[in-house]
Amino acid sequence: MGTPVLCWGRNTEGQCNVHDQADTDVIQVASGDFHSLALKSYGAVLAWGDNFSGQSTVPAAANTGVIQIAAGSYHSIALKSNGSVLAWGYNAQGQCTIPASATSGVTQVAGGQYHTVALKSNGSVLCWGSNDVGQCTVPGAAASGVVKIASGDSHTIALKSNGSVLCWGDNSSGQCDVPALAFSGVTQIEGGATFTVALKSNGSVICWGSDFFGEGTPPAAASSGVIQIAAGAYHAIALKSDGNVLCWGNNAQGQGDVPAGASANVVQIAGGRLHTVALQNLAPTIGGVLPAGGPTAGGTSVTITGINFAAATSVTFNGVAATSVVAFSSTKITAVVPAGTAGFATLTVTTPQGDFTAPDAFNYVELSSCPADLDGSGEVDGGDIGLVLLDFGPCP
Repeated sequence: MGTPVLCWGRNTEGQCNVHDQADTDVIQVASGDFHSLALKSYGAVLAWGDNFSGQSTVPAAANTGVIQIAAGSYHSIALKSNGSVLAWGYNAQGQCTIPASATSGVTQVAGGQYHTVALKSNGSVLCWGSNDVGQCTVPGAAASGVVKIASGDSHTIALKSNGSVLCWGDNSSGQCDVPALAFSGVTQIEGGATFTVALKSNGSVICWGSDFFGEGTPPAAASSGVIQIAAGAYHAIALKSDGNVLCWGNNAQGQGDVPAGASANVVQIAGGRLHTVALQNLAPTIGGVLPAGGPTAGGTSVTITGINFAAATSVTFNGVAATSVVAFSSTKITAVVPAGTAGFATLTVTTPQGDFTAPDAFNYVELSSCPADLDGSGEVDGGDIGLVLLDFGPCP
C-alpha cells in the first residue's frame, strides 16, 4: 500500500522523505520552509525534514488532541481540541511563546516566517512574534468577522465573513494591495513569501504581489474548478475538483513537477519554501467477504479482504454496525455480522480517508429456507452446503 502523503521538490533536508508513520491514517498535512508535518486521525503530529531549530521534534503535548497543524519557516504550530495553541522550533522572535489569549478559544492557526497567527472563536485575529514590518499589528477590521487566516513570510492575511480579504505587514511587492476582485466572493486565502493567493467562489484563483517566477500569474487551468489553494515561497499550488494538482511559479527544485501519483486522488495540498506536499485519498477497497452468507439472526464471523483497511473505524451491513471489528492489517478485517433481513446486504467499510461500499456483499438467509443460494452463485450447490454446515449447522 502506498503512503497517503506525497512530497516533491527540494529534499536536501529530508523534507520529502515521508515519515514512516505517515503510511496510513493521515488527515492533514502542512509545511515549513524545509520541514513537513502530518496530522494523524487520533490527534498526533508527525514531523520530518530540517530540525536545526527543533521544529521537527514534536513535543509530548502534540501526541494527542491536535485538530489542526501549521508551520512557519522554522517553527511548527498545532491547535488542540480544547482551543489552545502549541508551537515549537525557532523562537528568537517569540513566535513560539504562546500568549495567554491563545490558550483557549482558538479555532485556526497559521505561520509566517518569524510570526504566528491565530483566529479566535469570536472572529478576531491574534499575532505574535516578529513585528518588524507590522505583520503582528492587527488592524481594527480584523478584530471581528474574520473566518479564515493565512500568512506569507512577513505579511498576514484574513478572510472576512463577507468574502473580502484583509492584508497587513510587508508590502514591498504589493502583497498587501488587495485587488478589487478580492473585495467579495473569496472563499480561501494563502500567502507565499511576497505574494498572496485567493480562491473565489466560482473556482478561480487570483494572485497579487510578487511575480518574479510567474507565481503571481495563475495558468488558464486555474480559472475554474479549483477547490483548494496553497503556496510555497515563490510557487503556487491549486487542487482541482477532479483531484488533480496544479503548480506554477518557481520550479528550480522541482517543486512544480507534479508527480503521477498526484494526478487524480489528492484531497489536500501544502507548500514549503522549495517543496510541495499533498495528501492522497487512499480510501478502502473491498475485495471479498468470507463466508459470503449467514443467518438473519446475525452472529456470523466474517473476514473482509481488500486494501487500505489499517485505519478502519467501522464496518456496517445495510447501515447496521458490525461488532468485534478488528483491522488486522491494511488488507484484512474481521467482524461479527449484525442481525438483518433476508436477502443480499450492502457492506461498507469506513476509514478516516473515505468509505467503500460493496453492494450485495453478504447474503442474509432465514434458517427455515435452508439450503439456499448462500454464496450468490445463482444456484444451490456444494458451496452453499459448505456454508450451511459451517454457519448454520445441519438443515432441519
